[in-house]
Amino acid sequence: MKTASTFVSQISILVIYALVILLPLVFTTLTSEYYDSAKFFLLSIAVLVLLIFLGLKFLTEGKMEIRKTSLDLLLVSFLAVALVSTLISPSRLIALFGLMPKLYGSFFYVLEITLLYFLVNFNLKNLKQINLLTHLMLGSGVILAVFSLLTYFKTPVPIPLIGSFASSAVYLALILPFSLRLLFTQPILGVLVNLIFASSIVLTGSYPA
Repeated sequence: MKTASTFVSQISILVIYALVILLPLVFTTLTSEYYDSAKFFLLSIAVLVLLIFLGLKFLTEGKMEIRKTSLDLLLVSFLAVALVSTLISPSRLIALFGLMPKLYGSFFYVLEITLLYFLVNFNLKNLKQINLLTHLMLGSGVILAVFSLLTYFKTPVPIPLIGSFASSAVYLALILPFSLRLLFTQPILGVLVNLIFASSIVLTGSYPA
């Protein structure tokens, strides 16, 4: 049973790593909106898979250890506020599911982000795993930033990764603190990554919508 539990834990970690890499880059032509919908569906699939593996882990171990962090209460409170806001909204369906195909800001989106946080916190148990997650996030961010710059300068790209300059700039700004940390741990790489991020954020972030 311990072997099965270890296998489930390893698969869960791989799912988290894959999500971090793919989330800012994924798109689909199967929906009328290529980018936001694809990211939401990928996030939904990843959260569902992680919840299933969490259930399997509980079945194999017969117990569940939940680590508490300082963000737990804040996120649960935010989710509660989002739920109340949805219930009293004059347009409950839009508040619940979003204004299709735009799903950001809906209650389901907030719920999935909250669940993802707790699932990541449950599965990543040491500094090595967290550092790898951070590096994968930055690597994916560099790809996004480079494609943003190429698109900004109207350079032909093989894959249309950029749907919105503003969304890309916001994502890069959110992970910027992790790239700044590289300046202290890996200075040369840190300077290069932050230069790419800063160039993309400044140029594409000010691009008219």
